[in-house]
Amino acid sequence: YSLVSASKDGKVTMNMITYASPIALRPQRKFALGLYVQSLTYQHMKETGRGVLQILQQSHSSLTQLLGKTSGRDVDKIAEMRKLGFTITQEYGLPTLADAVGLMELEVVSDYIPAGDHEVVVCDVVNWKTVDLTGSCSTPLYTGYLRNEGFL
Repeated sequence: YSLVSASKDGKVTMNMITYASPIALRPQRKFALGLYVQSLTYQHMKETGRGVLQILQQSHSSLTQLLGKTSGRDVDKIAEMRKLGFTITQEYGLPTLADAVGLMELEVVSDYIPAGDHEVVVCDVVNWKTVDLTGSCSTPLYTGYLRNEGFL
């Protein structure tokens, strides 16, 4: 997964998120996220309470360094992804990868629960969509794949 977030003044970042899990379907879809407390994404989510969770595909594995190990405080990740040839679109008011397998607009609905170097938060899924990737690789990206391919 990748989480896109923005500050109140519009500064955007995108990161790779390891801990994301659906936890309820009814009466409201919910996801739990583990947010790394040193990240800009954590700061944005605390400030605005919203973000867009993207389901990545294996073709996004080359973004592991940029999204997972580089801070949005140091680099404009959206500009860097464009330079790498990725198409960026706008969904739910935030820039997203055009070829993400799916997108979920999230709103924080819980307190932040300390969990070591991460904090856990529960979010409502207020909108979602899958992307039509007919003719392209749409195999979701998993941590195991990144490990096996030497990205982690």
